[in-house]
Amino acid sequence: MAQTLDTTASESPQQPSRKRIRLSRACNACRSRKVRCDEQQPACSRCVAAGIVCTTSDPKSTSLIPATARRRAGHYATQSQSAQEDSRESSRRRSTGVNASAIQQRVRHDSEDGIHNDTNFRGGPSPLPLDPSLRNDSTAHDSAVHHHLSTSFIPSFAQAGLQDAGLNGEAEAESPEYAFNSTGQLEHKYLGPSSLQVFTQWLEMTFRIETPSLTERFRYGLRHCEELDIPDSIDMPQLPAAWEEHVQVYFDEVSPLFPVVKRSQIRATAALFASRAISGLPQRQRPSLALLYACLAVGIRQQHPLSSESARYLRAASSLFSFLVAYPYVESAQALLMLTIALRCHSKDGAASQCLGLAIRIAQSIGLHRQASTHQVAFSAATEHLDQGTQSPHAHIAHVQEVWWSAYCLERISCLESGRPTSINDEDVDQNPLFDQRQAPLQAFMISLAKIQGDVSRQMFSNYTRQVVNSPQDMFHIQSRLDRQLSSWYADLPQQLRLDGELLTSGPRTRAARAFLLLQYYSTLATVHRSALLINQHIHVANLKAADLPAEREDRLLESKNVCISSAREIIRSFLEVLERNTNTAVISMTQPLMAIYILAIKNLRDPGSWMARSDLSLLHSATEAVEGRYKVDGQDPGFYFMLKLLQQFATARESAPVTQPATGFSHVNVLAADGQSLLDPTQEWNSLFPRLFLGDLPLEHNDTHQDDIFGLMDIPQLTEEEIMSFSVMPGFGEEGAF
Repeated sequence: MAQTLDTTASESPQQPSRKRIRLSRACNACRSRKVRCDEQQPACSRCVAAGIVCTTSDPKSTSLIPATARRRAGHYATQSQSAQEDSRESSRRRSTGVNASAIQQRVRHDSEDGIHNDTNFRGGPSPLPLDPSLRNDSTAHDSAVHHHLSTSFIPSFAQAGLQDAGLNGEAEAESPEYAFNSTGQLEHKYLGPSSLQVFTQWLEMTFRIETPSLTERFRYGLRHCEELDIPDSIDMPQLPAAWEEHVQVYFDEVSPLFPVVKRSQIRATAALFASRAISGLPQRQRPSLALLYACLAVGIRQQHPLSSESARYLRAASSLFSFLVAYPYVESAQALLMLTIALRCHSKDGAASQCLGLAIRIAQSIGLHRQASTHQVAFSAATEHLDQGTQSPHAHIAHVQEVWWSAYCLERISCLESGRPTSINDEDVDQNPLFDQRQAPLQAFMISLAKIQGDVSRQMFSNYTRQVVNSPQDMFHIQSRLDRQLSSWYADLPQQLRLDGELLTSGPRTRAARAFLLLQYYSTLATVHRSALLINQHIHVANLKAADLPAEREDRLLESKNVCISSAREIIRSFLEVLERNTNTAVISMTQPLMAIYILAIKNLRDPGSWMARSDLSLLHSATEAVEGRYKVDGQDPGFYFMLKLLQQFATARESAPVTQPATGFSHVNVLAADGQSLLDPTQEWNSLFPRLFLGDLPLEHNDTHQDDIFGLMDIPQLTEEEIMSFSVMPGFGEEGAF
């Protein structure tokens, strides 16, 4: 066999290498975006991802190029891939005695060597795109759900081996590829215009890197974020010896924002489980057990972020998920809400959103969103426990309201972060908080902020915008009104909750909750003003002048870009300040720091010569390191957080390089022709893409309308090929860092 391999190796160099036939058959969409087209048939991968018709025309004429010509242009690549497949197949047939377990192990090792090996960058700089393991569509990772309906992402040799072994293609292999905002995929997710995907699109248009694009890297994290890891069998471990201490952490640091459960309820549940075997509990009491497990997962995660014990109790709570669906009552809604918080503590915001939606549906079916139903539920609960000397009906009413408003706040946060439709309409809610706001100020201000977040989602990023808003001027009025609501909310904060530089003056117990509230405020403010960061500043100013706003409001919106950037700085400073004091931040989602990283990266790419550039780079570097450390602890795919290193690297290289003018950017509000007539009307150009451009929704038009002008409208700094190829991964990017 060795002789055969040597013969093959000696013959391969003699085979003449075919040069690819270059026919310049890039499709119209890729050509207009100035990105490389893979020329696949019947549509290239970029057009498939964007959900648009893929057409190719001759740039020298108006006729369409025949599809056979594009097939001929891509024939060499197809042949190369076929040759590699045949080589793999022949190698597999030469190996004997391969059983099913060995093949599964091979798939697993191939995944670990491919996806999780992005730390091998210490050998010196290399030009982008880097890390060939992240280019391979057949690579996989080991942190997602273990059963798939297909094996489309398993290597061909493994698929054939599995079929030979009689496994029918069922293997424990997963792929980081995840489809979103596209059709034709079995595993598909939608992310709306208020999500971080918008920044990814903007940066991808800036970088113009062939593969792996930032969008593809963005997909690496979706599987970890969206999927809920449920064990094959029910897992009901015994309570830890220090369970009271872990539960107390929840009540001290998380309950001020989200009071899902009372201490008396947790203690009663724990006492019941201590008096009898957990495995012998009736099924109707398993929602109580799931609630206790989820509460332990939150407390342990907040107290010991590096411990694996939190994940153990999170899996235990997840294993009881079916019982929460089977018994849709108040306790199941509480357990689902606690599970939502626990999943967010593990950077599983998408899975948390699914649990939250079910919790809201159960709460609405009970009537917790209505004042009369709340009184009835609380009175029934108080009557059942009257003989135990528990709280009065009024106290039960206050607690049931706290459960509902916890669900409300989590839902508004989730909708704004993901851009997905809301599950709660304010018109259907007649609930008014009756609990003492002086005793629960954090939740009271969280509720008022959540209502503003709901207005932002509905008025700026939903179909309401397309149906009601008819001009950019209308949008500016909405933007100004939302900005004033946020300013009033911040002005009403009491002194003990003021967040301007006094975050750490109070005790450590409420530090994480106050930081959470701070980051939610600044991220919402940045979202309201982010359009000025993405749109060409001259066009933004011209349309703002035409909006006829009062002078004070107009002056505020003229500074929208600076407000967005300043909010990003405050997010990073506050997040790092909390870490500096060794305050556990598990309750804080990484969405807000990640948004701040995007904003500062875009700011430095657009304005690398500003006085704050070096200071912003320092914040960017520190935030990248902190967020990456958190993602490593949470088990996020390295292919996702490697994107943070790319953002850091590009922003750094851009700051040190000469300023490059945009290829199609506008340096003045009006571009004059030779006869003195204006060639550019900012209002008309802006209206042509309104409101999708304002929202950051950037799909290409099917008829190529305005595609050539989008770089100028968005003021995207086009990097030259020399700049792109000169970037290299910095030393130490792949090194493991302590968190």
